[in-house]
Amino acid sequence: MKQGIKNPVLVETALLGRGLPSLDNNLINYLWPQAEISLPYVSEGIIKQGALGEVLKARHRQDWKRIDALTLQNLSQSEVSGYLTASALIKLALPFNIVVTAGMGGITGGRISKDLVTIAAKPVWFISSGFKDVIDAKASLEYLKSHGVKVLGWKNPIYNGFIFANQGYSLDGVIEENNLKYIDFDNDKGVVIFNPVPANLKLPNTRLLELATEQMNIARENGEDFHPVVNKLLDQDTKGQSSLIQLLALISNINLALRFNAVLGG
Repeated sequence: MKQGIKNPVLVETALLGRGLPSLDNNLINYLWPQAEISLPYVSEGIIKQGALGEVLKARHRQDWKRIDALTLQNLSQSEVSGYLTASALIKLALPFNIVVTAGMGGITGGRISKDLVTIAAKPVWFISSGFKDVIDAKASLEYLKSHGVKVLGWKNPIYNGFIFANQGYSLDGVIEENNLKYIDFDNDKGVVIFNPVPANLKLPNTRLLELATEQMNIARENGEDFHPVVNKLLDQDTKGQSSLIQLLALISNINLALRFNAVLGG
């Protein structure tokens, strides 16, 4: 397996590939930052990097999988093709790279996402807008804290959900451009930065979140990957609004990563 991608900003491709069902390629391309951004993916067992156009061509292919850090380890024995999740990118990243996602994994029903495991094992910057809303945010934050991972808020010390407003939790501190260079990576752990979706853009329908959680549990019982199932439900019930929020969150996080990279001199 290729051990690292020498690009300071790495963006997950699983959301683009399987998570925005009603958004067409023209809209994504129109909103996308006009900057050189690394979009890693896997084609027939080989890790590749491409521009947005290459990933858009492969969107919604049912034979392409969501590839996490564990699947990535077994690529030498497989000819699988697919989009990379955040945990796979952390696995590929070099120390102090910036890894970007929109909604990240966490703890649900006692299951621990590879996102949490990998961020606790490598010193990378990890920019997200929050845990996916069907995730137990409190338990996930406690996991990160217990494993020595700093969790900071971009100009905001309180965590309050991803695309739904959720109960607020205090973070380890605030990060801004003027203190960026002074953040320590303790014991080779990563640093998580939450760049929150503005409160006035979040979805207010808590019943919809309950339905999404029910669909997640059903998908898991059936042995399915719950992420596309939940995204499809939210997309349909909000007439595409949930997908647009997630795309804008990803783009905002990319822009923040590019600002970080400029300050850090990457």
